[in-house]
Formats: sequence, C-alpha cells, structure tokens
Amino acid sequence: DVVFDASIRDAYPDPRRAAFEQYVVNGIYGGTVSFIQYDPERATKSGAFVRLNGIDCFCLYPNNRNPDIGDEVTIVVTGMDRKTMKMWGRILHIEPKRN
Repeated sequence: DVVFDASIRDAYPDPRRAAFEQYVVNGIYGGTVSFIQYDPERATKSGAFVRLNGIDCFCLYPNNRNPDIGDEVTIVVTGMDRKTMKMWGRILHIEPKRN
C-alpha cells in the first residue's frame, strides 16, 4: 500500500513569514487592536493583539488605559520568536477608533 499525504498549506510559502520579517525588536510600529485577551487570574496574560501588516503582535496594556477593539495604537516590539513567528510588545499610544 502507498499512502500520500498532501497539504495545500505546505505547498506555498507561509505569507506570515514575509510579514514577520518586516519587524525588529525595539522597532516602533502602528497597528489596529484586533482582539482583547483578559485573564483575571494572571495579569501577564492580559493584553491586546495588535494587527500589523499581516501578523498580530501580543501587547501588554499601558498603565494608564486599556484599548478597545478597532483602536489605532503605536507599539514597540519587545520580543520575537522566529521559529514560532510570535511577537510581543508594549502599547505606547492609543488613538480611539472613530465612529
């Protein structure tokens, strides 16, 4: 018996890889809050996912205010894992979404 295993995902380069390569640690970028994560038991797990150009960056909340989904923010990337393509950072400025 012959078994084939095929995946369309594996046939093409991951588009997130190209997006990921645009960013550097300590770089300052603008993006939009795409998701809020809140864990009342662990403050370090609470924050916002910021959509950059094709990839999300998990950011801790600033001390003064929590953003809402759709807010435009300025962030600094504080870390990156190239193997998992995960980024994390800190929100520097929040510009509330316009209605």
